[in-house]
Parts: sequence; C-alpha cells; structure tokens
Amino acid sequence: MPKITLSQEQEAILASEEKYICCQAYAGSGKTFILTQLAKRNPDKRILYLAYNKGIQTEASQKFPSNTKVITTHAMAYRYLKNLKFKMKFNFNGFDVARLLNITSVQLQFLIIETLNNYYRSADYSLQIHHVPTENTGNGKKHAENVKKSALENAKLIFELQADPKSDFPAPPDFYIKYFQLVAPPLHTWFDIILFDEAQDANLVTKALLDKCECKRIFVGDTHQMINRWRGANDALDASVRDGAQILRLTTSYRFGRCVAAIANAILMLKGETVSLKTTGIIDRLISKAEVKSIFPRTVISRTNLSVLINAIDAGRCGKKVFFVGGIDRYALDDIADFYYLYIGNTKMIKRKAFLYDYPNWDRVVSVAENSGDNTLKRTIHLIENEPDILELVDKIKEAAVNNYNDADLTLVTAHSSKGLEWEYIEIDDDYVSLVEYIEKTPKQKQNLIFINDELNLLYVAVTRATKALSISMVIMEIILLIKKRKNKNIPIPIVTPIELFLFINQR
Repeated sequence: MPKITLSQEQEAILASEEKYICCQAYAGSGKTFILTQLAKRNPDKRILYLAYNKGIQTEASQKFPSNTKVITTHAMAYRYLKNLKFKMKFNFNGFDVARLLNITSVQLQFLIIETLNNYYRSADYSLQIHHVPTENTGNGKKHAENVKKSALENAKLIFELQADPKSDFPAPPDFYIKYFQLVAPPLHTWFDIILFDEAQDANLVTKALLDKCECKRIFVGDTHQMINRWRGANDALDASVRDGAQILRLTTSYRFGRCVAAIANAILMLKGETVSLKTTGIIDRLISKAEVKSIFPRTVISRTNLSVLINAIDAGRCGKKVFFVGGIDRYALDDIADFYYLYIGNTKMIKRKAFLYDYPNWDRVVSVAENSGDNTLKRTIHLIENEPDILELVDKIKEAAVNNYNDADLTLVTAHSSKGLEWEYIEIDDDYVSLVEYIEKTPKQKQNLIFINDELNLLYVAVTRATKALSISMVIMEIILLIKKRKNKNIPIPIVTPIELFLFINQR
C-alpha cells in the first residue's frame, strides 16, 4: 500500500500530545479522513467517534478501524437506557400533554413542551424556572408568571414519568441524552480517546457529557457551519477554546476549487474571519442563474422547506423528475389533504379520524401554529390558504418524485439537510435573507449580530456543497458587490453577463 502524504496541518493533529484539542476544519477539508488516520495510529486505544447523525455514522463505520466505536449520541443513550426504549416517541408534542395530563390550554401545552426541550438540551441537573420561555415562540407575547409556574410544575411531573420504567408516558429522543447525562458514568469508563464530530452544532447537554471525561478529547468541526442554534446548538468548538483546548486547523478544501472558495471566503470575511479557506488544483466555476437552469441533473439548495415544495411543484409542471434528500415523507404531503378538507369544512373527507381530536376546526390549527411556532404547520397553512388547487399540486409533486437519486433531473434539499453532502452542480435558491441592509444599516445589537451570523453560516454551508459549478444567486451577488465596495481585491467578479450585473445593480 502506497504511503499517504499528509499536509502540515494534518500531521500537527496526529502528532499533538495535548489531552484537549479543538480542530477547526473548513468545508471539504477532510476531517473524517484525518480522524480515521488518528484511530489507525492508535490501535491499542479504545476510541469513541461521536457522529452527528445516522447518515454520517453509517458512512464513518466503513472507514474507521475496529478499535473505534462509531455511534451517535442518541444511539449511545438509547443503548444505555434500554429499559426506557419502549417510551420513545419522535413527535412528542402538546397533544400528548393534553391527552395525558388533561390540559386544555393550547398556550400551556406548548409552553410545557418548550420548557422540557430547554431542559433536555441544557447542562443543568434539575428543571428550573429559567427553562420556561419568557415569551410565546409563535407570537412574541410575554407569558404570565402563574402560567410559567404551572408550566414548570407540569414539566417536572412529565420528566419524572418519562424517567419511570413503570410508566408508559412517552419521551422524545432528546430526553434520552439528558437522562444519560444525569445517570451514566463518565465516558472515560469505556474509552481512552473521544472524537467529537460537528462539535459546532452540539448543545450544552452533550458538552456536559464530554466535560466529565478525563481521557483525551478532540472536538472537530467548523464554527462557520453552526446552523442549529434554533435547536439549542451552542458551539462546543468555541466553548472548548475558552476551556483551554489546543487550537489546530484544517484550512485546505479538497472538495472544490478557487471559484467556490472565493465565494466562501467572501462570506467568511463578512463574519470577520481572518484565516482564509485554501484549495488544491481542482477546477470549478461560477455560473449565472440562466445557465444553471439549463443544467440537468443539478441540485437546488433552498433555505426553507416551503421553497423545496414550490420547486417540486414547478418541476412537476415541467415534467422533470425530483429526488428529495431525506425522502418525500418528511414534507408531510399526506397531511395536507386532511388539513385542506378541514379548511373548507368538509370533514367527511378526512381520512384520519384521530386528526379531528387534535384539530376539531381550522381556528384550532391556526391557534396551535401561533402558540407552538411549528414551522411545518405554518407552511401547511400558507399553502392551503394561498393555493386553491393544492390537492392537484400535491399529486404533481408525488408524480414527480423518484426514490433513486440517479433517476432525478433535480435534487431538492434545504441548506440544513445539505450539511455533510456534496454535488457537482449547485443552484442556490433565491429564498435566502438579503443581508446587506442588516450588515450596513442595522444597529450592532447582540440579537441582530446573531441573526446575521446564523444566516451567513447557512449560506456558507450551501455554497460549499458544490464540486464543479455554483450558480450566483441574488444574495451571493450582493455579498460580492459589498466586498468589492470595501475594496477587497481577493474576490473575483463572478462569471455573469454584463447585462445581468447591470440589471441586478439597478434593481437595488
């Protein structure tokens, strides 16, 4: 077998004798590869590789040597808490609270759920009042103190029932990690080295699990790909640096060339990053929106699930076949028909009669969406209220969908679901937030800066999925022009026609 030549950055990671390491690995920089090399160089060590999700776990299992346990945090918790596995329910929600505790207030139902979710994802050992949200996720209204106290007491009761093997009260996946943190021994009981992948999207409970460990820990990820703050992500990479971890980097991408890297670096510059993303000799290019529309197969990366569905509808109308990353079922198309019949008052056509228990009328649907902040439900309401032929459109989406990626003209995916994946030809959808006004005019308040940072991260993830060609969307064009305005000469003008550039500038 030929000897593998490693870069200086890669060698530094393998050679480090520090017990606590933070590895900042840019998009496409081969972090999984270098972690497998570390495992192979330590055949006498018991190694744990914590994968970000099931897909990454499956792929990584084929790459790591036998001394490495490859598993997700959730799966590890399930196995330890096997006497509670029968309780697991993925979509545990306010309706479960209503049925099991006989709570009729929609506001209180979903406040209890949010309180539990905040606790599940925290490092805290007990439920406290600060886990109760101060305002409604859906409408921003402040909660009354007596409502907050009631939510806390009911949340405590539910957690006790979830932890009781004699109770059949259901528990969501995040409960298992929380309870594992509370009752399991430190991970160094079983392992000598822990490799923690995608650490930027870790929540506080996972970080707390690893903080108890006295063995060698390597946190790996990319701070600029932190896109799950809405799910409680708290950037364990940044936290590890504050805790004294040695900082090492992987800054060379082996996925794309200088053109895609130029756009990625433009985004990083707006975030204040001073270390540029580098590339090898891969040839890639930037293309116009008009050109990418003529390329098949290609992948369209959208910001929202609603845009994915709209793109699927357009594709179906044009006779194109569509592959949904993660499967078509995640878009709950079958539920749309029931919601539609409820909307028009024809409840006899509703197939799932249990549906009417949760949603006896359309006002209830709107109330739940407002109080829960459920984006899937809000998307469904938007489609039904704005598309009079919604059932026909749903049929078109189903007709256009294929199960095999190789059979598709278009692959449709959100930026969140695209992380860790790559495609040759990428079209960036036009549903991303226009950030120039926020960046140049918005007061530099903490909440505004967090919003800008998160949106730039989402766009960075999307553009760095391309291996051969990337389309220039309106938001990308704005970023390029903003960088040019700041007189940074390192960002090339994209390959678009002068007319397109003229039209874009005069639209603003």
